[in-house]
Order: sequence, then C-alpha cells, then structure tokens
Amino acid sequence: MVRGRSAVFMGCWKCKGSKGNPRNGKNGATCSASSCKDAYKMHRTLRLEAAPTEGDVAPTAAEVMPGGMWVAWLEEILGERCCEPSKMSKKKRKNGPGSAARQQFLVRGTFLEEDGDDNDDEMDDTPEPNTFWVDKGTLFETVAKEDVVTALKERHEAVCGDL
Repeated sequence: MVRGRSAVFMGCWKCKGSKGNPRNGKNGATCSASSCKDAYKMHRTLRLEAAPTEGDVAPTAAEVMPGGMWVAWLEEILGERCCEPSKMSKKKRKNGPGSAARQQFLVRGTFLEEDGDDNDDEMDDTPEPNTFWVDKGTLFETVAKEDVVTALKERHEAVCGDL
C-alpha cells in the first residue's frame, strides 16, 4: 500500500480491484476509477430503463378511470387512497405525498363513455359494469353526495366489523 492512499478496493463492481484504486465513497459499489464509475452508472441506467413502466403493465380491473368516462351508477366503494405508491419517488415514499396527494375512491359500478361521433343514431348507451379508481371531484360531479356518503359508511362498517 502506498503511503497516503487507502487500501485497494477488491470488491469493485467492474474491475474487482485490478486498477488498484480505493473504494469510491463509504458505501460505493465501485473503486474510484472513472471508467468503473461510468460503467456502473450506465448499468444502473439501463436496468431502470428495462424495468416495466405503467404503460407496459397489463391493464387491471383496478386502474384509474380513463378520461371521457363517468360513473353512471355507484354499486359500492371498495377502498380509498390519496396517492399511488408505485409512482412515488423514494423521497415521497419516505416523507409522504405532501401537496401531491389527491383523494381517489375505488368504485365498483357502471360507467358510461363519451362517444366522439355525435351523428351516430345507433349509439350504445348501455352502462358497462367495471371497477376503477375515481378522483373525488369526478365522482361528486356525477353521483349524488349522499350516495357517496352512504357507500363510504357501508365500507367503514364492513372494515370495522372485520376487526
């Protein structure tokens, strides 16, 4: 070991210590060689890009209600949330959503979709049963407030009854 230098970091992700450099920081995964740091940075970037994103995931029954759709009939409220943890950064997950919070309800009911073709006489106005996360404001625009309050009370009683 050369005087004034730290020990060679044999656990370097790239060179395994062959460059003879010390560790890059207290918990670093590489040595201090710029080529090792750059290679590790590229590896992390490619790994994050390869991770599935919201658009790549197969749609589920419990997704956010698409635009141009509204609640025609409220069957029941299955849950509520103020954020989507899968879309939050590490910092937001640790500290909470803060001002980014928005109230949503998991609504099971029937939904109508806007039809862009106003001249179609054979338009199908049959509501479609489904389950979506619906923003509070959107829900109150199409469903009476009393119906939402009743559904929330029923949900609350069901949850508390299981405790």
